Amino acid sequence: MSAIVTKLSDQTYPGFDEFKKYFSSCAAAFPRYAPDINSNSDTITFWGEASAMQDVLNTPEFRLMWNLLPAGMDAVTAFVQVYALKYPKHMSLDGMTGTYTLRVNIWNSLWEEQNEAQYSQQHRYAFSVKENRRDTLLTICL
Repeated sequence: MSAIVTKLSDQTYPGFDEFKKYFSSCAAAFPRYAPDINSNSDTITFWGEASAMQDVLNTPEFRLMWNLLPAGMDAVTAFVQVYALKYPKHMSLDGMTGTYTLRVNIWNSLWEEQNEAQYSQQHRYAFSVKENRRDTLLTICL
């Protein structure tokens, strides 16, 4: 068994190769996920407390990477996407390419708090992560 539920395609979405190349150039400086990430027989698990994920989600580095990913990608999928590129060996994904649906044990409920200024295009937001880690199916590229 594997955490890979489906290999959707040998291809990745348009622009992913450029994203992957850019992320690789700054992956060493990207916030590390302090708790462990590992893959057992059928699930990739993000260990630790929800606050570890929340801390990463609220960094400017994560927000930059999330903004570079396809429009409409939710924050949890973006989180798994960037860490799959940063830690492919921990997730047993090393050397794989294409588009995959994975089974991931992670906190999948987030609250996004926005502070939008009236008559402005600027807004600030912060994430709060709910303590409800569970298996979730997410589709990412490698």
